[in-house]
Amino acid sequence: MGGDCVFFHSTDGLRVEDLCVFSHTAEPGFLLDFSSHSGDFPDLFCYVKFGEAVLRFGGAPLVTNLRTICFPQSTDYSLFFPQKTSCLLVSFRLFFHDNRWRPPHELSIAAPLEQEFSRLEQLVSQAGVSGDLRRKAAFFDLLAACMPEFAQQSPGSLAKIIPGVSALEAQFLQNNTISQYAALCGLRESRFRLLFSEYFGMSPVEYRNTLRMRYAHDLMNQLHCSVADAAQAAGFTSTSYFCRLHRKMFGVSPAGMEDPHGEMDKMV
Repeated sequence: MGGDCVFFHSTDGLRVEDLCVFSHTAEPGFLLDFSSHSGDFPDLFCYVKFGEAVLRFGGAPLVTNLRTICFPQSTDYSLFFPQKTSCLLVSFRLFFHDNRWRPPHELSIAAPLEQEFSRLEQLVSQAGVSGDLRRKAAFFDLLAACMPEFAQQSPGSLAKIIPGVSALEAQFLQNNTISQYAALCGLRESRFRLLFSEYFGMSPVEYRNTLRMRYAHDLMNQLHCSVADAAQAAGFTSTSYFCRLHRKMFGVSPAGMEDPHGEMDKMV
């Protein structure tokens, strides 16, 4: 369906390529290095389910007793496992408006991410377009959970507006004014809107409508709500407005997204 590309490439401005998920059990003393790799490296998440992993840089211990770490793959980094360890490795290339995004250096993530990584691992075996989209959705959920810590390392617009963005994401069903979110960042509303658009490629209101649309899709797909009930629950003023906005965003009506098996989750 053409709308899949609209959602991942245009609406959010983010896309992920070469997403791979590996479940690995390392024996004591095992060293995972990238010295034989060449070309354009992907980046890597390492999540330790049990055991111990040490991130090395140039052969020297850098981060010990890590639980979750994100780092740019290169020949300088390696992972050492001093004891039997079960971990999940997620490699990826992330792009924002066709520009490659890479972690500036290794980032140790303190946020509890067991649920996000568990979902990714569960989706590994799902085949076809649906499985691929579900993995991408789970990966973006993982990134969202890490966003406050990424933002601390990110120069520019995101670091300045993250308090407002986080509040908007938590309150997307409420009709708060954009000036309230700007105030959380110590910014004028016009400045907040400008920085928001620079980073997300859309206005704060458009972003809120995108979050509401995802919520409505979940209600229709998982709870089998009617279009009218889902639109109302998602905070839209009328069913007709919801349908018009849906067609504008995705090029198809809500009913048009339903495939012969009744699945509504191809674009969320």
